[in-house]
Amino acid sequence: IPIGFTFNFYCNNYTNCYIASNGFIEMTSDGSASWIPVVSPDPATPNSFIAPCWTDLAPPRAGTIDYFTTGVSPNRIFVVQYNGVAEYPFFTPAFTGEVLLYETTNVIEFHTTSVNILIHNMLEGIENNSGTVGAAVPGRNLAVNPSFTNDAWRFTPGVATFNYSWSPTTFLSNPNISNPVATGVTSTTNYTVTATDGNNCTGTTIVSVAIDNPVATIT
Repeated sequence: IPIGFTFNFYCNNYTNCYIASNGFIEMTSDGSASWIPVVSPDPATPNSFIAPCWTDLAPPRAGTIDYFTTGVSPNRIFVVQYNGVAEYPFFTPAFTGEVLLYETTNVIEFHTTSVNILIHNMLEGIENNSGTVGAAVPGRNLAVNPSFTNDAWRFTPGVATFNYSWSPTTFLSNPNISNPVATGVTSTTNYTVTATDGNNCTGTTIVSVAIDNPVATIT
């Protein structure tokens, strides 16, 4: 499904997603809409998911799933709505709620009208592409038979703490800080610095230290 804009989720940019029948969406798909939720994080597939109510749902028995993009760039919102979707094997509504993805800020929101899961576990949370980093709503990282109404949660990208690595390390006061001092450089040198945050997102750039050797004049 096209999101309608570029959404950054755990360091990766996406313009499409996959809507699963079992109460979650994936940014990349392994071809499975697994009805068995996992603890977040977990390297087992599926990964790269956003799950407002991952459990054994059965849309053919009751309910609908809708999606749309609303608003004007750069503040558009992609919305996926689960409307009275049944829990398998029952024919009565078990989940009514929606996921909102915000352009530019990359904020994720869960708005839940009602959850009433009778015989299954449920995960309400998110997970990165490799299943190594995730976050879940407190008490709902495999909640047993949850039941609640009128609930909302927001996942906001935080200010990252970075680790730095400079190469080459020659002449640097410390190759693992953001602003090392280069002392004793005798020729122009290109240093490559890589920054890595807690989600293993990386960025690399080159800093050039130029050495000016002026021509001496005699008067």
